[in-house]
Amino acid sequence: MKPRQILASRLFAFVLLAFALIVTHWHLLRLPYFWDEAGHYVPAARDLLLAGSLIPHSVPSNAHPPLVMAWLALAWKIFGYSPFVARAAMLFIAAFGLLAAFELAREVANRQVAIASTLCVALYPIYFAQSSLAHIDLAAAALTLWGILF
Repeated sequence: MKPRQILASRLFAFVLLAFALIVTHWHLLRLPYFWDEAGHYVPAARDLLLAGSLIPHSVPSNAHPPLVMAWLALAWKIFGYSPFVARAAMLFIAAFGLLAAFELAREVANRQVAIASTLCVALYPIYFAQSSLAHIDLAAAALTLWGILF
């Protein structure tokens, strides 16, 4: 396949995965923040949104890279500050991770195995539960999978 076709097929797969994640998580997107979301990640992202501070000042810094917090701040800047927006933004990261899992499985096996593997990952309870949480875990997993692929 040509590079443009590869990019187009990956973009289509990403949109399809993101749509599927949003549909399957729809009833969860308005849940309030809890656990580490409320204790660190959301306040740190809000500090970035309001003050542009990469080092949070409303909560103690835990030395994690601010990429996810910057992603949430960007989503809030564009769509408004709400749990719905934060959770939907995190689902896009989860879709990015699922796309990496698909591409990696296709690289080592074939398309059918890649589809089955991606479906298994998406339905794995821990992945499903973490998909909409404002944590860095799935971003780390997604970037790790893409790193392995390339």
